[in-house]
Amino acid sequence: MVNFIGKNIFFIADSDKFFYLYADALINKVKVASDSIIVIVYPVNGENKISKLKKLPGVIYLKYDVNHLVDILGAESLTFMSLHKWNSGIARNLIDLSDSVLDKLYVYLTDDEVARWYCTYKKFGSLISNNKKHISDDDIFVLAKINYFITAKEVFEEKLCEVLGRSDFSIVDAYHIFDILPTLQSNEAEALIMSAKSFSPQDKKIIIGSKPRAFSIIQIIKIISECASEGVYENYSFLIFWEQKKNIRRIVIELYLSYLKYIKNKTINLSYVSAVSPLTYNILVGSCSHIILQPRGGASTARVLVKWGCGTVCLPDNSPNSLHFKDVLDLDLIEFSSYKSLAKKISTTNTNFIGNKKKISDEECHSINSLIQVYC
Repeated sequence: MVNFIGKNIFFIADSDKFFYLYADALINKVKVASDSIIVIVYPVNGENKISKLKKLPGVIYLKYDVNHLVDILGAESLTFMSLHKWNSGIARNLIDLSDSVLDKLYVYLTDDEVARWYCTYKKFGSLISNNKKHISDDDIFVLAKINYFITAKEVFEEKLCEVLGRSDFSIVDAYHIFDILPTLQSNEAEALIMSAKSFSPQDKKIIIGSKPRAFSIIQIIKIISECASEGVYENYSFLIFWEQKKNIRRIVIELYLSYLKYIKNKTINLSYVSAVSPLTYNILVGSCSHIILQPRGGASTARVLVKWGCGTVCLPDNSPNSLHFKDVLDLDLIEFSSYKSLAKKISTTNTNFIGNKKKISDEECHSINSLIQVYC
């Protein structure tokens, strides 16, 4: 029989690919004892696939069992990694068992949840159940009662107040404390990148998006077109993460590159990268001078580039990513309203890498201190 008393309980989906890095950071940065963490895994579709999850040593992983709920009430903290129709029923069951659980119940939020809720709120005038947005009646019940969210306060507090129609909740002001790799491996990768740069000049390479399909084909072609017009291609190469080696989307890009080469006499050095390991991905990102980030998502990738003092983040202005990196962290970066202005700024902007690195470090320290109050 598992003893839940005094433990930090985390509820995650059996398809989760995020919690491993988060828990690793809690253990190695926040200094949460691994044996104080119990992970409850619930299924998203059909049979519980807990065996396929990557697991941390010393941490207990259990399949969700409704019969455990009464015992779980004795835990020190209860954290739901995200809130949606697949897990809100569990949270509701806990609240129904005892309202006192609200004093130690936390929901970890990212921009995905808030975007889904806000979109529904704007469309219907209130937050209602919406299967397409993964919002159930249980979500609405829990959101009306929850006392604590873990997220970036300055980014999400105003929207949460608007969507929930109340302000009587608290936000544990903590954002990303993890990298693309586990903590120890990330530190080693950073040391490797820094060592390499000490004897070899950095590649002048621009990543277009943090993942496959981050930008549409039309957007990619427009970016390349403006970089060709502004002469950026003469000093920089380009990299795109790709979902497979050949398809119609890639053929369209290659036809455009041929047009530039044979008609415009402009040869673009563009590489496609697909199916790389997290380590290889980290090394690729760390070796680049710029990343053109999509409006939403990819924050962990951009954060590593800035944290290591490697390169410049380029963001569409007034985007969700811009809100965090520019308005909240006040990083020295490139904001653009058009791809033409982006191309011009890449050639002319000098980034304060040292200042940016310190701001990311300060943010991480602040988040760690906030999480210490919850889990230690």
